[in-house]
Amino acid sequence: MSHFNYDQKNHINQTKQLRKTEKNIVHRRRCLFCGLNFCFFSRGKNCRQHSWNIFNKNIQVACNGQFSCNALAACLDMAKLADEDFLDPWYICCKCFEINGGHIHQKSGSGKLKFNCKTTGLHDEDNNKILITIVNWLLHVVENNDNDKKEIVIKHILNSTLDCL
Repeated sequence: MSHFNYDQKNHINQTKQLRKTEKNIVHRRRCLFCGLNFCFFSRGKNCRQHSWNIFNKNIQVACNGQFSCNALAACLDMAKLADEDFLDPWYICCKCFEINGGHIHQKSGSGKLKFNCKTTGLHDEDNNKILITIVNWLLHVVENNDNDKKEIVIKHILNSTLDCL
């Protein structure tokens, strides 16, 4: 089943008409986390509604991973929708997306409530998890013997921390 035929409600109405079928591409990408190769279909170079630019790195996740999950969402200057055409995005497979806190859309059938991880509270602990990850990374920097790197980290963290106070 092709990318756009899975569930037309994953995309804005008339999205299929915006890109010609002559521009169909079967992409082959390696997952950023597990390193496995995956193939997926798109009309054109990417899906404009579901491709993200996070810290100036283009990220692509399956569209059904973002329909009912806000794990990737616009956030200040850190994350925004990617530009129309970009080359070689980092790809995250569905399995790794779920392992790292995302949720794949599940069709619920007619008459049933749609699954929505926002309303079920599945992302309530995300900020705590992010802070724990940062603390673990800082502990790794502390254990490292590279004093130049430590000075750079201290400089950037102190500047950001003092701005928050």
